Amino acid sequence: MAVEIDGWAFHRDVDRFRRDGVRQNEVVIRGWRVIRVTWYELQENPHDLADVVRRARAASGAA
Repeated sequence: MAVEIDGWAFHRDVDRFRRDGVRQNEVVIRGWRVIRVTWYELQENPHDLADVVRRARAASGAA
């Protein structure tokens, strides 16, 4: 599992946004689960992020 933290500053450029999508597709093809959150969500709701990660692990059968 991977947790990607997106920030507006990084995605202002269209090419960066596209590369990010291509990279995510590659890791998904290789079997990874990708959880995406914004920097704001991480700062303001870290407990929600922890809950999402726990639920994703449970759905994948991980302990």
